[in-house]
Amino acid sequence: MMKFFWATALSSILCYSLKAQPNANQDEELVVGKVDTGWLNHQATIAQDIYLQNPDTAMAIAKRVLILSRKIDYDEGIGLGFSVMGQVYWAQAYNSISLFCLQQAATYLEKTNLLAERARCYRMLGRVNIDAGKIETGWAYLQRARRISTGIGSPKMLARVNSEIARYYIAVKQLDNAWEYAQQAMQYSVAVNDTVEMAISYSRMGSIMVNSGNYDAAKNYYDTSFLLNGRIGNKRLQCVLMYEIAALQYSNNLLPQAVESATAAIATADSIGMYKVKLLTMELMANCWAKLDSSQKRISMLQQLNRVRDSIDRVEDENSFNLLDEYLSLNRRLGEMERVSGALASKKEVVKYQRGIITTLVLFVLLLGGGLAAVYYYYRQKKKLSTDLLVKQQAILEQNETIEKQSQKLQELNQLKNKLFAVISHDLRTPVSNLKMMLDFFRRGLLTHEEMEDVMQKMVPLIDGTDLTLTNLLNWATSQMNGLKVRPKRFCVYDTAAEMKLVFEYALACKKLELHNQVSTTDFVFADPALIMIVLRNIVSNAVKFSFEQGSITISSESRDGRVYIFVQDNGKGIAEDDAKKLFKEATHFTSAGTSGEKGTGLGLLLCRDLILLNSGEIDVASTPGKKGSTFWFSLPQC
Repeated sequence: MMKFFWATALSSILCYSLKAQPNANQDEELVVGKVDTGWLNHQATIAQDIYLQNPDTAMAIAKRVLILSRKIDYDEGIGLGFSVMGQVYWAQAYNSISLFCLQQAATYLEKTNLLAERARCYRMLGRVNIDAGKIETGWAYLQRARRISTGIGSPKMLARVNSEIARYYIAVKQLDNAWEYAQQAMQYSVAVNDTVEMAISYSRMGSIMVNSGNYDAAKNYYDTSFLLNGRIGNKRLQCVLMYEIAALQYSNNLLPQAVESATAAIATADSIGMYKVKLLTMELMANCWAKLDSSQKRISMLQQLNRVRDSIDRVEDENSFNLLDEYLSLNRRLGEMERVSGALASKKEVVKYQRGIITTLVLFVLLLGGGLAAVYYYYRQKKKLSTDLLVKQQAILEQNETIEKQSQKLQELNQLKNKLFAVISHDLRTPVSNLKMMLDFFRRGLLTHEEMEDVMQKMVPLIDGTDLTLTNLLNWATSQMNGLKVRPKRFCVYDTAAEMKLVFEYALACKKLELHNQVSTTDFVFADPALIMIVLRNIVSNAVKFSFEQGSITISSESRDGRVYIFVQDNGKGIAEDDAKKLFKEATHFTSAGTSGEKGTGLGLLLCRDLILLNSGEIDVASTPGKKGSTFWFSLPQC
């Protein structure tokens, strides 16, 4: 009656505490702090793993999870907290409170998707109800656990629930069914190598054999379970196995062995607080002494049994008082948290009122700001329209200016075209006509081979000039219409200058000129060598054209400031300063006859200017009229 009173009182206090304090927390800091649900789940898992080894620690964690979960109305956390508390109370043999906690856990877990935890809760409810003598209620819970475990398909879960079902069938003496489920539990345990469940399954099989009267098979199963349990150190199972083995030995009249096993079972029960097993074992030992005709030892054992029973009653009463005090303390803490929550609620009402005033002021400021923003917006739009109008007017002026420049450029190009056609029609027609006439004379026999060879030697410079004119014309036309493709690379200008001697060998010989290549072999540039060859050929051609006989032409270089400067210097008749300024402009460029009457188009220097610009360079001339000659120069990027 006393145990029933304490269990009922504790259950009522726990129920009242949790219903009356739905939002309580551990302390004021936790009332106002944020709680992470993932952390709560993790803490519950830790408690699940340690409740058999460290029940007090597991209970403290479970209470914390329960309180924090109630604070945030987190059903999963509440269910897990109750579940762990129920398992701890079951391990401590407080079946009534364990049932209450597990039933609360089931109520909350049924609202969640935690199927595995729900199955665990139902399995424990089945076990505790059977331990408490409520066999059919326990069976109903085990059926629920089995349905969920089968749906999940976890071999470990199926092993545990089938083991408990086997225990149920042992309790109701349906040994064939018990054996079937024990075998299934063993198969699932072996499949996942779960040593704990294998040891428990062998224990179940041993109990079935005992109830069947097959004591030899029972001993083998108990021994196997005992050996497996030695690997995992489950003292609860070890204690039960020692008692079962002692009972089996007693049934087989192996009384000394039964006394030895019972003594070991009592020692183990003392170490882990399994007083019910200890009482059963002491009764068994008293019976052993009776069969051994040792009345004195039997009486001594019965006296010890009564003392232990009285001691257990006192301990259970003390534990009940402690549990009652613990829940009263928890209730006080929850009440304190209620007061803290109430104070916070009052503060929240004040803050809410203040926020209402602030919100009103903010809305007024926003409306005022919106009006000002609208006025400012229209002002900015007006200003923007005015600015856009000015920008468009400026753009139109710039476009007109661009069109005028393009029109002027087209006029200049058209004038240049007309001029070029006039020059080309004359300069190309004359040498071609002369060549045609000479060939006609030679064909008609009016010229001998010697005379023809002499004439052809004299016409070579004229033909070379015509070839250069045609080349310049082609390159210039290409640059104006499609644009030349520049393929820059690193090369030495010295090699390009050296080729000039070969290109102008005959022209130099005709005027008895000397060409000096003084370009440094260490001056490398980054440009298109083919285009630079055209530039240098045109400049050297002009130098030959305007040099007097027995003169000299010098090609030299100089590097400074990351650029290489190429100079082509002659001692010809020179160019007036005003004329020099016109050489590189389409509208003002001109041409004049060389010192031997050579003619040209003036197109070569315009082409040189364009090609040098394409290669990121500069070109210019320095000259003095008379016999001081001219110096044409251009620069290129140094490499």
